[in-house]
Amino acid sequence: MTDLLDRLKTALADRYRIEREIGSGGMATVYLAEDLKHDRKVALKVLKPELAAVLGAERFIQEIKTTANLQHPHILPLFDSGEADSFLYYVMPHIEGETLREKLNRETQLSIDEAVKITTEVADALHYAHGQGVIHRDIKPENILLPNGRPMVADFGIALAVSAAAGGRMTETGLLLGTPQYMSPEQATAEKTITNRSDIYSLGAVLYEMLTGDPPHTGSNAQQIISRIVTQEAAPVTSKRKSVPPNVAAATAKALEKLPADRFQSATIFAEALANRSFTLPTALAGASSLTAKGESQSRRLVLAGAIVIAAVAGYLVGILADGKPAQPRQVVRFAVPTGQVVVSPRGSSIAMSADGSRIAYVRKDSMGGQHILVHSLDASSPVPIPATEGGSQPFFSPDGQSLGFWQDGKLKRVPLGGGEVSIICDAPKPYGVSWGPNGIIVFSTGSLHRVPAAGGEPVRLPVGGIQPHILQDGRTVLVSTPSVDEGPSLAILSLEDDSVTPLNQPGLAPHGVDGGYVVFVSPDGVLLTSKLDSRRKRLIGTPRQIQDGVFDGMYWGGGTGWAHLGVSRSGAFVYLDGQSRLSELVTVDREGGETSVDWAEPRRYGFPRFSPDGRHLTVEVAHPTSSNAADIWTLDLGLRTPNRLTFDSSSAYPELTPDGSHVVYSKFIAPGDWDLFRVGIDGGSPQHLLELPREQWIGVVSPDSLALIFMEFDQGNHLWTVPSDRSVEPKRLTASRFFERAPAVSPNGRWLAYTSGESRASQNDVYVLDLSDPEVVRPVSVGGGREPVWRPDGRELFFRSANGDTLFSVSVTPGDQFVRGAVRRIWVREGFATNDFQANYDVHPDGQQFIFVRDLTRDVRQVHVVLNWFDQLAVEQRN
Repeated sequence: MTDLLDRLKTALADRYRIEREIGSGGMATVYLAEDLKHDRKVALKVLKPELAAVLGAERFIQEIKTTANLQHPHILPLFDSGEADSFLYYVMPHIEGETLREKLNRETQLSIDEAVKITTEVADALHYAHGQGVIHRDIKPENILLPNGRPMVADFGIALAVSAAAGGRMTETGLLLGTPQYMSPEQATAEKTITNRSDIYSLGAVLYEMLTGDPPHTGSNAQQIISRIVTQEAAPVTSKRKSVPPNVAAATAKALEKLPADRFQSATIFAEALANRSFTLPTALAGASSLTAKGESQSRRLVLAGAIVIAAVAGYLVGILADGKPAQPRQVVRFAVPTGQVVVSPRGSSIAMSADGSRIAYVRKDSMGGQHILVHSLDASSPVPIPATEGGSQPFFSPDGQSLGFWQDGKLKRVPLGGGEVSIICDAPKPYGVSWGPNGIIVFSTGSLHRVPAAGGEPVRLPVGGIQPHILQDGRTVLVSTPSVDEGPSLAILSLEDDSVTPLNQPGLAPHGVDGGYVVFVSPDGVLLTSKLDSRRKRLIGTPRQIQDGVFDGMYWGGGTGWAHLGVSRSGAFVYLDGQSRLSELVTVDREGGETSVDWAEPRRYGFPRFSPDGRHLTVEVAHPTSSNAADIWTLDLGLRTPNRLTFDSSSAYPELTPDGSHVVYSKFIAPGDWDLFRVGIDGGSPQHLLELPREQWIGVVSPDSLALIFMEFDQGNHLWTVPSDRSVEPKRLTASRFFERAPAVSPNGRWLAYTSGESRASQNDVYVLDLSDPEVVRPVSVGGGREPVWRPDGRELFFRSANGDTLFSVSVTPGDQFVRGAVRRIWVREGFATNDFQANYDVHPDGQQFIFVRDLTRDVRQVHVVLNWFDQLAVEQRN
């Protein structure tokens, strides 16, 4: 053994100085070593010689590269890997502190809150890695480190790399990949296909041990443990610890199901169940109520809330699924659906409900920063991701509920929910709402209204404007909200027969028709209302009645128009996204993580802070106290702490300083579908109209020589363009991919343009750098997710954030005619700082050592809520 260690030290002497052995496992021996090149302590892990002999260096190193691309605050990164004198090794940071195994050895059981917190954070890491196609295969307490109490998962993908490198020769090693107590049944039986649900089982086993003090299955040897994993059910955690909450016990049991299909679909859904106090198992509903349609399996159950809610929902669904009509009046039921992070669409609604009220659809963000559309049947325990909807938004159902429409990549599309190919309806800018009528016609808004056959075709522009249209059951009448910059949104009726518009003289957003002649709509302050509609005279009857408050409405700057996140069935069941105001603060952070709050008169909603070139002033977007979406541009003297307002139109956003600091370039809302670029002097004065095009311009940055303007336009998507400052020639498109390009940042020497794009993977953004002298030359910067690039003022460093915004990274840049980047380095991890998809929501000080961020003070919760049977009660009241 001494000879092997001496050989190892000699083989790695030029790179690492090995100090001592600090651990040993089934696959590797771990040494504490010093990285000579970077002057840092590392954990050097050397595969067992017998395993290395089977694998071979080339294949192992090739397979382990996948792990090197993982970037997540709860994943221990891979620094290096290689082969030296027949030794296969990989290198990770040396983390001071204990492992979860050491903590459990000391404490046996953890508090319930701590166990759930650790599980939730590890689940976040798993969800991210699974999205990258990496399965851990060896989740266990020994592989969960706890520096400062924050879990970090080690050896991510190592077992996968070993398995892939060995191919069919694993039996030659005598090594069982995975630790018996935490292996899933499919791992234990050596199935060839191992999915993400295997990791979910292992994490469930770790949670079980944290709660009870023992893994779910134990035995005197590996064979006995594996036998019990395959053949025996784990005892309920509550039989060993009565204080475990029912939802935590239920979530643990579901994670430990024998069949992968019976476990959670994703680690994120597992984490959501742990946080949802009303989560329970389908089996817990046996005998309580049936929520199945005719001919459907009795195993499908609603898992949404407590027993009273479940019974009420069951009655609702049994009624509508039986004959499409509600039976006897039922109790009003309100409940939240655990959905994860819902994407709030910048136009139109992010949620929808089928006409019969049995399904909802919504857009959810994943851990990589991308988004997908999911459909959740109210008689199912979990949602179903809809294939080929990555990056899609604004879902809408067909009248029969069998197809789903959505917007994606500059097109309206449709997909059968029973399975089938996505088809294109038409080309369309991102709409302000879409409705699919019973006559096979779709009406959508781009500010103006358009109609198009649902089967596909060329849209016909209607001679009227409006947003969030809804086609009534007669197929000829459309409810619509008409915007007005001066008076706000108001309801109107459009006739598709003669294109006439009749105002209803009622302020409101997102109107929907309900059986019985009612209109449901949202007031500009987020209250859901209903009125009776006299369709013959085209007017509303009586005073609107309040149904629900707290509906999230996204108002444009200036209050001229807006949209509400709402879906309504024909019977009046509805789903909505809640609203909550957001307050924030400005925080400076140094490279070591030290924070200092920036004084301001009072908390507001801030955005896009920018240091002046001398570092003495800040320019920032500031929302109005009465509306978080009406904003102006301000400056702040950091020495005197005195603010100065630069714009006064309540519709200014996305500020960027010119390189000399003399002006602010910003976007101004003109009308629906129309944003233009303006500039104003840093000391105030009259704003100047900088750029006016048929396309919307949202972000504008000026080149260091002030000769060019680079801007982000919205036409068929977000793309980057350039135009000379004197507008002597027409704008030229810089980016050529079919994906969205956002967050432009010009290097201080004017040669390079950093931006984000989903071109490497549609479901996530990464950071790229483009050569402005030859835009076809593009270099990737981040791998595995990146956003919001910002250059250091001297151009020698490029910063960007992780996909979820929690981690700040740095890449060194070597000056010269070619873009030469160094290694990606993590600076620090901080939660709670606001992010933005279109523009960097932070900046770096001219000294290159400090940063300024926006930190949320009020958590911006966006929950999906369902309300059933409200109109049943209204009918009872009217009869009485």
